[in-house]
Amino acid sequence: IRQLSDKIRGVIRDDTEANSHDIAVVEVKEEVACISGEEAGLENILLTGATGFLGIHILGELIDTTRANICCLVRGDSNAVAENRLMKLLGFYFDGRYDGLIGKRIFTVRGDITLERFGLSEQEYQELAESIDTVIHAAAIVKYYGDYRESEEVNVSGTKRVIDFSLRHGKKLNHISTIAVCGNYLVSCSRRNARFTENDFYVGQNYTENVYVRSKFEAENLIFKAVKEGLDASIYRMGNLTARYSDGHFQQNISENDFYSIMKSIIQLGAVPEYMIEQEIEFTPVDCAGRAVVSISNTKESSGRVFHIFNHKKINMKDILEAFNTIGIDIKILNRKAFKEYLEDVSRDEHRQKVLAGIIDDISETKELEYKADVDVDSAITQRYLAQLGFEWPTIGNQYIERLIRYMQRVKYLL
Repeated sequence: IRQLSDKIRGVIRDDTEANSHDIAVVEVKEEVACISGEEAGLENILLTGATGFLGIHILGELIDTTRANICCLVRGDSNAVAENRLMKLLGFYFDGRYDGLIGKRIFTVRGDITLERFGLSEQEYQELAESIDTVIHAAAIVKYYGDYRESEEVNVSGTKRVIDFSLRHGKKLNHISTIAVCGNYLVSCSRRNARFTENDFYVGQNYTENVYVRSKFEAENLIFKAVKEGLDASIYRMGNLTARYSDGHFQQNISENDFYSIMKSIIQLGAVPEYMIEQEIEFTPVDCAGRAVVSISNTKESSGRVFHIFNHKKINMKDILEAFNTIGIDIKILNRKAFKEYLEDVSRDEHRQKVLAGIIDDISETKELEYKADVDVDSAITQRYLAQLGFEWPTIGNQYIERLIRYMQRVKYLL
């Protein structure tokens, strides 16, 4: 019945086809009807990627909501350099709130997941294994464009080393992945509106045309294969991470974020096409996402499961424009022809061309903005799981949009 249903939905779940690509065949997991409430026992955690946008918020959430000690694997020329790097970022994101916990609950180990034994000596590697019980692997290169070998080294080979560490020493691995593995951003698929659930992995999507998506897909593939060898692992596919819900604070390297680049271009352009008005936009505040990851990872039932961590309470473009208007940002709504002509005028003006930087890759040959997704990503299983833990995603409204924009203005990203 499931196979027939998959065929109707356009999903490919053929063992022969998957194996011909050396892709793991994923076991479908029964949904957890009732979470026992027994905690997973997060006491001593190895966290990779603690200096990243999500990783440092996971660190903050672990400090605030658990009693765990967190060992952060951080790159650096020396232990002092690595610790100083982490402290600077803690200061940037949390204004020194955790400074007193350095060396008490927050520990820094100079290491690099791209190196054998993370660059540690055999003794240091063994001591690290003996001192921790859980791994949260959040380290990744998140650039969508560039040389695949760079992404592969960190996102694939680095993950392989984290897997080997966890499997060899019997540690629970919580792996941070991305919703993008579904192929939502790859438009070569002929399918439309296919559902991609937490029980799906390879559904026939073309995952090779984007370096980040490809590397994260390959990393998940390694996880699924290792699970069959006895690895205790959970996967968290993250959505579109945006500013903190509490105050609008965003990542340090804001100019490298594709979503913010799109918003900046639209605001500076001062216009959107009317065919985008009803388009739904996802905002997943990073502090909420970090809370969701930590809440789930601290449950026994999370083992062996995949979770879709994104805010399903989306907001359409019309509501976003109304929020912009309340803070004095006026965006015109143009019909298809007028918007096309407007884009052409801007592109010919050498003084204004740069405002198109954030959307240039999304403009089709017919001068239209293309953001339609081929896949309907479903998070219903994760929503029900989180609901049992008392977690609910926030509704995105004018106040949040204003906090987000005010931050962009404050850091002079939006002039």
